[in-house]
Amino acid sequence: MPVTTACWKRAAPQEAAGELRDRLQRICLAHRHYGYRRVRAALRKQGFVVNHKKVRRLMREDNLLAVRKRKWFVTTDSHHQLGVFPNLARFMEPDGADQLWVADLTYIRLRSEFSIWRWCWMRVTSRGGMGARARVHRQLA
Repeated sequence: MPVTTACWKRAAPQEAAGELRDRLQRICLAHRHYGYRRVRAALRKQGFVVNHKKVRRLMREDNLLAVRKRKWFVTTDSHHQLGVFPNLARFMEPDGADQLWVADLTYIRLRSEFSIWRWCWMRVTSRGGMGARARVHRQLA
């Protein structure tokens, strides 16, 4: 086999790798939230047979990190018809201990059939928590 043929055969995988890298970069720039698994699936749809480890390595080398979507849950309904209690401590300036306390009630929904109600209270002057409790509530569906 002539030397030029051997060089041509070795150059073909590099050209394919260049095309793979180009397609990978286009997919990552078009879909900023895609991780390596979804990028690999998109490459497979375009006809590339590629391992997930190679896709992950190429993305890491080119610094094509996926931007994570933050889930936003609305936990407060401010547009209800119920009465709103006034903030009695708005203009209060405590000058000693045990003059102003605050409390918090939080509902934590779990994936299972249980939920948790958590409540706590603390002093405003020292920011020290005085107590906290949690109660497991079973939802009946």
